[in-house]
Order: sequence, then structure tokens, then C-alpha cells
Amino acid sequence: MALSNYTELQAAITKWAMRSGDADFEATVPDFIVLCERLVNGQLRVRQMEATATLTLDVNGEATLPGDYLAFRDVTLTTTAPPRSLYAVSPDYATQEHPFEGGQAQAFSISGDTFRMHPKGAGDVRLRYYAAIPALSNANVTNWLLTKAPDVYLYGSLIQTAPFMMDDARMAVWGALFDKGMEALTSEDHQAKYMRGQVRVQGSTP
Repeated sequence: MALSNYTELQAAITKWAMRSGDADFEATVPDFIVLCERLVNGQLRVRQMEATATLTLDVNGEATLPGDYLAFRDVTLTTTAPPRSLYAVSPDYATQEHPFEGGQAQAFSISGDTFRMHPKGAGDVRLRYYAAIPALSNANVTNWLLTKAPDVYLYGSLIQTAPFMMDDARMAVWGALFDKGMEALTSEDHQAKYMRGQVRVQGSTP
């Protein structure tokens, strides 16, 4: 069975769960896919998820994070010469260490959907981050993950069917296959990034 789009994925989930003709199950399949995407977004961090956004901070040094934000990679203040990398701190630490305006920007914190620079002040920052997988729907029938790893989508969705069907044994089977697919994605990403890198020794060599 093909797994190239949203409709085909839904059909495959129904078939693999052996619930063809079960109207209640078929109506719930989109929910299983949503839960699968949430599971993947919580665990996977590969290069296909990397994105860059420019945040324009207000006078309080605040901006709203992108709607698809999952986790940061690095943050650079771009309105200084040269641009300055900022390090991450907890919101509580930032409040204690940088309670007032002014001074050279050093750090940032994230609270909810809000990005804050410390000490606070206006400016632009370049945020490199991991973005959520574009959700599948009738309006968005495919994405990079379904194209690259349809097994992850299939098994991840089937994990969600087990509680619905009250079949714990199947959860273990689907879970093992899902984990294998996720490990393959992570391994492939690591090889693509680092396997051809050259080892360089720091400092002077004889």
C-alpha cells in the first residue's frame, strides 16, 4: 500500500489495525495522526526540522516566538557590530541578574511563547530553532517526514490506536517499530552532518 499522502496514510492505519469498515475507528484516524505528530515533535531533532527566524524585540526586549517553535539551537543579536551570540538562562535567573534596562545584551530566556533578551532592550535577533513538523491535513496532504519516513508516521499513529482498541499487546509491537524508525532518522541525520567531517586538533602541533 502506498504511503505518499494524508489519505493513503489514513487508509493504511485502518488496514494495519484491521478495522476496515469500522466507522467509529475510521472517523478517529485523524486524531491518531495528530497524536503521532505530537509524539514525534517531542522526540525528534534532525536537520529537516531546522529553521531560522528574525525576531524584532520591543523596548522590553521581548518578542513572540514562531508558531512552530519547538527548541532553540542558537540566538544571535544582529543589531550590534559584530553580531553577538546570546546564551540561554532561566527566566528566574534572568530576573535576578538583569532586573533593569540598559547594558550590553548577554543572555536570553524563554517563557511560554515569549522570547526575552537580558538586559532588556530593543533590537533584532536571529533565532535558529527546531520547527514542528508541518501537520498533515486535507489541506496539507504531505510533508517531509511522510516522504522520508512513512514508517514513522504509520507506526507512530498505530501506537495511538492501541488504547482506543484496548489492545496493550499491539502498543508494544507498534512502539518497537516506531522506535526503530526514529533511530534510523537520527542515525541518518548524524551521518549526514558529521561522518565526513575532519578531526582537527586544537593548539599547536609539532
